[in-house]
Amino acid sequence: MRFCACRTIGTISPIDLAGPGWRVRQGQAVWQMPGKHPELAGELTLAMNADGLCFLKFAKVPFPQGCIKHLS
Repeated sequence: MRFCACRTIGTISPIDLAGPGWRVRQGQAVWQMPGKHPELAGELTLAMNADGLCFLKFAKVPFPQGCIKHLS
């Protein structure tokens, strides 16, 4: 899965990932831009449900670096 667009928005409406139908995957990830840029390690959360809603968050504690909410 690739995401290739950026947009700054206000706040993202809350999503109850513990609700029925959500599949949640969590783990650690390392992101590095091409070239000799430093790596950025953090926590990755990916959640999808049967309705086509997708949520992706990359965070480096204590600050979230990026959140994506996709409605299909």
